[in-house]
Amino acid sequence: MLICLYDSPLLHVDIKFITLEEFCVRIEDPIILLDIDNILQKVRDTTKAQFPVPDFQWIEDRFWTWMHYGLTKIGRGEYVEALDFMAYLRMAVFGPLLHIKNNNLPRGVRKVETTLRQGE
Repeated sequence: MLICLYDSPLLHVDIKFITLEEFCVRIEDPIILLDIDNILQKVRDTTKAQFPVPDFQWIEDRFWTWMHYGLTKIGRGEYVEALDFMAYLRMAVFGPLLHIKNNNLPRGVRKVETTLRQGE
């Protein structure tokens, strides 16, 4: 992947190079800038982008282990480690679950609280 920054005002562009097989299984429909033989458009028309949702059973199976892990960090006075672990939970568990609850794609948890409905 190339991450490019252009001009003023600053424009951020991610350029990802993938094979045709990788394009068939994708999480979103990208903007295609060059498709001389129309191959990518044909694949895009015949396949569907599917964003992976969290596996609820996977989360439940690990929940109490995660709680024990985090609380033992706090118990040993490893507060920065505990904060780091809480950030992991926010990114991997709580953020995606909040997005799903609010009918959003479970990604981009940086500002997840701005997508919550009033009163939550």
